[in-house]
Amino acid sequence: MDRLHTAVRQQAMLTLAQMSKVERLLEGRRKSLLGACFRKVFLLPPNAAGQGQDSFLYFETLDAMDILLESLVLSSPGHRLLQRILQMLLPYTDTKHAAVCERAVTRIAKLAELMARSSSVQIWSLLGHDDSSSPYGTADNGLLGQLLGHLIVCWTSKVWEIQQEALLALHHLCRFIQQQKGIWEIPPPC
Repeated sequence: MDRLHTAVRQQAMLTLAQMSKVERLLEGRRKSLLGACFRKVFLLPPNAAGQGQDSFLYFETLDAMDILLESLVLSSPGHRLLQRILQMLLPYTDTKHAAVCERAVTRIAKLAELMARSSSVQIWSLLGHDDSSSPYGTADNGLLGQLLGHLIVCWTSKVWEIQQEALLALHHLCRFIQQQKGIWEIPPPC
């Protein structure tokens, strides 16, 4: 099993977060870099949080991942990267390993909170519409439905931490959708 002995992962994610501000540096590499980050951190053993220095590095690494994800999402035009990140996180929520699931659901909850507090993210970016100025196109991937489905299943988990993170994510998504409702609601006929 992989162990967290150094702060290298944490520093790598913070570096990527800074590099995301310069679009061309990460162009074409985001998906593979994110996949590597997710695999290396999510698949750490359940006791990675441990005690002492390992615990500190573990939580600092998760914080660095959150900074990286927020930086990438906010620097991505049209928030297509948000879709990609959420799609990459979903398989980690459907695992028998509770620690992996909890780590992924927590990242989704943090992204949902970002969506709820960011006025630049639009609901149709989660529905797969290419035209962010129109909410009436056809959803091509149903990401919002997939996300809600996975979170509801996680909410029924026997692991309390997963339940709580899933509920928090659902709460933030609900806030996000309510904020967007006035933007994409079809007006009643005159």
